[in-house]
Amino acid sequence: MTHRLLQRLLCAVCGLSIVIFCGCTDKTAQEPDSGERPETPSDTDSGLLDEIELLRNECIAQDMETADLQSLLSDHLQKQESAETEPASSEAPQREIPDSYRIEGVPEIAQLPDFPTGCESVSAVMLLQYAGEELSVSAFIDQYLDRSDHFYHMNGLCYGPDPSACFIGDPRTETSYGCMATVIEKAFLRFFGSDERYVNTTGLTLPVLCEEYISCGIPVMVWVSLKMEAPIPGSTWHLSDGSSYQWLANEHCMVLIGYDEQYYYFNDPYTGTCQKYEKALSEKRHEAFELQSLAVLPK
Repeated sequence: MTHRLLQRLLCAVCGLSIVIFCGCTDKTAQEPDSGERPETPSDTDSGLLDEIELLRNECIAQDMETADLQSLLSDHLQKQESAETEPASSEAPQREIPDSYRIEGVPEIAQLPDFPTGCESVSAVMLLQYAGEELSVSAFIDQYLDRSDHFYHMNGLCYGPDPSACFIGDPRTETSYGCMATVIEKAFLRFFGSDERYVNTTGLTLPVLCEEYISCGIPVMVWVSLKMEAPIPGSTWHLSDGSSYQWLANEHCMVLIGYDEQYYYFNDPYTGTCQKYEKALSEKRHEAFELQSLAVLPK
């Protein structure tokens, strides 16, 4: 309730003293015209005014003093305001996160020998197939993945594609590079036709991904390094905006499927099997690739 309404109601109580003094209880008694249009009470105000009217009638019946009525009214309004502003006492219980969890049944697909640089596409298809979609790696690459191998020289500088906009090269060749999470996100959007079935989880650390997705049975593809080895500076070229870009030669994608106290578990396209890596090392490699990750939600 607003302070303005409180003032109006208290004024009404003060006016009651005149009514009681005159021995009159006629509700149609006219008040002096102030020259202002009366305010129309809101639904909330009307309900509270009804309550106050009951209090007034009760006090009149019991021949209470106006001061007593004002005190009773103030107490009533304070209780109403406390009830409106007081936070809910019962909160939904928090979900208990298990100390270890491993998602069973996530497809293990090998990128070799057909897709030597296709770890991102293979990881994406693992997510799609686990989520109930029927799609091959070849179909994903040919129908949904943006690709470019357009390198050129101008003014003595080498220019090339942006790995955040497209896959650089072809996943079927050994001399290609790869792509970032935004490229796979665009492929998911093209496949699903909307953004309701996938989430770009880039920015979330591995512990948070395990808490929010893995423990809920949702695998996540993550950008790390091949065999969790230290990142290796690779080729350098310029992007169309003139900025310089350096590729990390051992960029790799795997599908995070589980964790325990010591290890994270990944379906690794490079081996076509599940591999475990020590937690601190995995987190360090994930950070080196800017915490990129994506999840596909079940139907």
